[in-house]
Formats: sequence, C-alpha cells, structure tokens
Amino acid sequence: MIVDIDLEGIRFIFSLYGYDPEYIHGGGYDYYKWCYTDVTIVATSPYRGNWLHYQIMRSETLMCDEVDRLITAIQDYLDSKFSDDDPYELSFTEPDFVFKMGKEDFSLSIFFWDNRGSALGSNLKLCFYKKEDVRILLDYLLLATDKVKKDDERIKHLIDERIIRIPLLN
Repeated sequence: MIVDIDLEGIRFIFSLYGYDPEYIHGGGYDYYKWCYTDVTIVATSPYRGNWLHYQIMRSETLMCDEVDRLITAIQDYLDSKFSDDDPYELSFTEPDFVFKMGKEDFSLSIFFWDNRGSALGSNLKLCFYKKEDVRILLDYLLLATDKVKKDDERIKHLIDERIIRIPLLN
C-alpha cells in the first residue's frame, strides 16, 4: 500500500509495512517491533529534468510505537495544539526522519547517510504547505495500521483518486 502526495511539485511517496498492533505485551513495549518503510521523493521540471530523486526501500526506520506517536502528533497538529513560537519536534530511534510541527507549519527533514553509516546532515526538508496533505498522510497511516478500513469514505475517495494505491495482492 502506497501513499503518493504532491507537495507543490515534489512527490512524497511513502509505504509502511509490518506494523503490529500487538507490540505492547504485558504492560511493556517490545522494542524490536520494527516497521519497514519505503520512501521515494521525486521532483522534475521541464527545465531541469529529474532534479531530485531520493529513495530508500524496505528500511527499518520506524518502530510500531513510533508510528503510533506520529499518528498522535499529526492528529494534534491538525487540531492546532502546537504553536509556531515553540514547535513540536518528533524524532525517532533511527534518525532518518524528523517531523517538526507548529500551528501552521509542518515539515519533514530527511537525513541522508554515506556508505559508512555516517549522517551527512539534514539534506532535505519537505514542507507540507496544505493541511489537506498532512490529513492525507494521517489517513494513510491510519489505514496502514488498520485503525481505519478500506471502506471508510475518505479512504475510498483517496483510493479512487489514486493518492493511496493498494496492490492487487492485498
């Protein structure tokens, strides 16, 4: 299952696999419950061609509890619980992604790595200019974690519009 969001000319294509809603066992977390993510970021222009292409596939970048924390933070952002003066920053065990949320601003910083495993810094910052794009990401995460079903009206609309794509094998 894939979500493909057009962020004003930059396509953010994201997949989440392997979320286990049973990651909480006996009152404690199973910290080895990793999800796999695929991330593709592409931008093209008629003048510069394919000027941005970043991709990681089947990467353990988020744990199940971190996905739940991200869902809660996005819901809080959409409910305007953060301020631009003191934005909320959400980072994870694997430092590939950092989300920053204010009252109006929502961004994702992506850290690139060299072949020795050293971070090269925050090489890419994606800005979600429209709250609807953030809502789409939330809807996708809710579907990927089985918190909403495919027959939900918003999900059906996103599938019809090909913003969320579900492979035939699902």
